[in-house]
Amino acid sequence: MGIVARRVLRAIARYPELAAVVVAAAAGLALPSPMRWVANRDGIEALLAILVFATGITIDPRELSHLRTARRSLAVSVVTGITVLPALAWTVARLVPSGPLRDGVLAAGVAPCEIASVATTAMAGGAAALAAGVLAGSTLASVVLAGPILTLQGGSAAVHTSSVIVQLILVVAVPLTAGLAARRAMFPAAARIHRAAARTATGAVTALVALVAGEAHVTIRYLAVGGAFVLFLLGSGIAGRAITRITGEGLAVGRAVLLTTSMRDFAVAAALATAAWGPAAAAPLGLYGIMVLAWGTGAAGFLRSHRASGPTLRANAGTDKVICMDLAPSDLQRFVDAQDAGGIYARAIAELRSGRKASHWMWFVFPQIDGLGRSPTARHFAIRSLEEARAYLRHPVLGPRLRESAMAAAEAPASSAGDLLGEIDAMKLRSSMTLFLRSDPDGPWQSVLDRWFGGEPDPATDALLADDP
Repeated sequence: MGIVARRVLRAIARYPELAAVVVAAAAGLALPSPMRWVANRDGIEALLAILVFATGITIDPRELSHLRTARRSLAVSVVTGITVLPALAWTVARLVPSGPLRDGVLAAGVAPCEIASVATTAMAGGAAALAAGVLAGSTLASVVLAGPILTLQGGSAAVHTSSVIVQLILVVAVPLTAGLAARRAMFPAAARIHRAAARTATGAVTALVALVAGEAHVTIRYLAVGGAFVLFLLGSGIAGRAITRITGEGLAVGRAVLLTTSMRDFAVAAALATAAWGPAAAAPLGLYGIMVLAWGTGAAGFLRSHRASGPTLRANAGTDKVICMDLAPSDLQRFVDAQDAGGIYARAIAELRSGRKASHWMWFVFPQIDGLGRSPTARHFAIRSLEEARAYLRHPVLGPRLRESAMAAAEAPASSAGDLLGEIDAMKLRSSMTLFLRSDPDGPWQSVLDRWFGGEPDPATDALLADDP
């Protein structure tokens, strides 16, 4: 096998979602007739509803309560989406001759964030709950302000948003609420359900790209439109990155802000363009749909797999949040530094004893075996082997703290591990206790498993430890 072929295979293995999206886009462009047949029968709306429902299942409902800690990012993202991005769209639209194609570019600027951006945020290991909040806020802003903005930009535009509101309720609000409710109801099988929902969301995005590609009209006249959309994507990505730097609210929040700001909803943009100027103005939005979904999926894959030097943590002054920065970890000191930052460990113990986790410390108070977490933060604080786990227990600071934390978790005044920690972090607790049970059978780890998990260790952790003596 040649060097080029090996590099292609490595890229596919590293970014499987992007590879699937590229194949889907090619299939849609090559076979437009069947794709349009499905799209004309509400196929796009059905896929969006499936995507939102599946994404809702991947969100821990308890995470929604943490939106208040990222309220600056949420507010700035929504305001940017309805002020900076329309101005950016108006600027890049100057590259396109006056007429329906230019109008379509303008419509992209007033659209809310892409529904699929919640799913791509989850794929990237970002704050999916925040992405859902930005989606709700930007949708409301678009419904209220899209008409006046397009009238100002397009002169004769007249937008009636009632049909758009109904579509968003059916495609976003209802399935998202149903997904969150289903996640809460299916907590006993949360890990398995989470994985199935994530795969479903990826499949829905891939199928959606194929349908959108079938709707795209790609001719020589669209070169200027494509250039305008590339600049719009680039500018909106820069705006998302700038918001992250301004608010400084952490890595997961930053990923949510980047993806929601740079991905605008092509389907809603098409509806707005049609309402304002007629169907001809909606035609270029199919091309934008391909571009934005490919960008979002590719960016999510890159962010998920990207290992910078690894994140270091510092406490954000005046809050309970922990912010990721870059530092190359090489030993157990990374855990001590994280636990000592801003008194985080003392806060964690207090929250466990109160029966409700309210801040962010799970990665470095109850670490897991490497291979379970995908985010850079999870990988940074992963335990690489049983030997490292034993060294952790022998550490003069970390060992006693872990035993204290485990006893606090076992004795916490809560009705379930989900109530104590949230559903996702409850799974992390089970995997952490399994890891240290295999490292030191005499510790308090089994007590935690007995209290919250029916005495059963985590099978995924055991599978990863199977070849580790």
